[in-house]
Amino acid sequence: MIRIIKSGMYSSIQDLGRTGVEKFGQSESGAMNFRAMMLSNKMLDNPLSNPVIEMTIVGPEFEVLKDITIAVFGTEKIRLNGSIVSTASFIELKEGDHVKVGRLLDTRGYIAVDGRMNSNHILGSQSVHSQLLDIHPLREGDVIKIDGANEASLEKKIMSKYPTVKTYKGKPVIRVMIGEDAERIKNLDSFFKESYTIQSDSNRMAIKLSGTKIEADEYDIVSDVTRLGLIQVTKDGNPMVLMNDRQTTGGYLRLGTVAKVDLPILADARLESLVYFEEISIEDARALYNEEMERIQGTYYLP
Repeated sequence: MIRIIKSGMYSSIQDLGRTGVEKFGQSESGAMNFRAMMLSNKMLDNPLSNPVIEMTIVGPEFEVLKDITIAVFGTEKIRLNGSIVSTASFIELKEGDHVKVGRLLDTRGYIAVDGRMNSNHILGSQSVHSQLLDIHPLREGDVIKIDGANEASLEKKIMSKYPTVKTYKGKPVIRVMIGEDAERIKNLDSFFKESYTIQSDSNRMAIKLSGTKIEADEYDIVSDVTRLGLIQVTKDGNPMVLMNDRQTTGGYLRLGTVAKVDLPILADARLESLVYFEEISIEDARALYNEEMERIQGTYYLP
């Protein structure tokens, strides 16, 4: 059990999100970087779908109210009672310990606990959604209860490999499946040739991009359902990638959809950093995602 002293920039409890809730006007929410979330649980021999704390840019500070073991992804070290501790493997904490995470390496990080965090369930998930008022991000004074720690002692695990990120000119390449309205775009080739900057007002609803303007005679469409990773083009010609807390319908031009395997890369990219985009087929995108899930669930990253 822990008590939040400082919440960081934006910290929230997330699992793999809600399924089948779009018909209620609710997007799935859930961890923006599903890979890091699942691997943090795997380091503790938890079910991969267990809730975790998702951190944004700056992690929380908290007091330990009962002995726990944690795994931290997204930073190489934390401060434990004022001393620097490596996050290469799990960390055992004692009642009364004081933990400060601080600045993350990239935009998002995760804290998993041995056992299962117990917080509000809404529509079958503990995931905080930025548009749901009944469940909120972590705040000062919040107490997180933890149930069902592993009875057997944990075996130390260290990441044996790290995700491979395709790059161009040293910047991440995000793969995109062409969308329903792509034929209406006059300079689609430019989108796949030029770099785009991740804007500072990006959040869990959308990753907003700036760069070469997308040209079209008309940017509006008849309002239709959205999906995770959908790239919409607003009237100013700038694309944005819809993420976990997006609206479930939208009326902007649909350029394409980011391959799910690359969503963790996009979610972790630093604000004001550059990314490139590359076209991929639906079949190849599906195959890459299935391969990545096999690596996560198998022994590729963690034994």
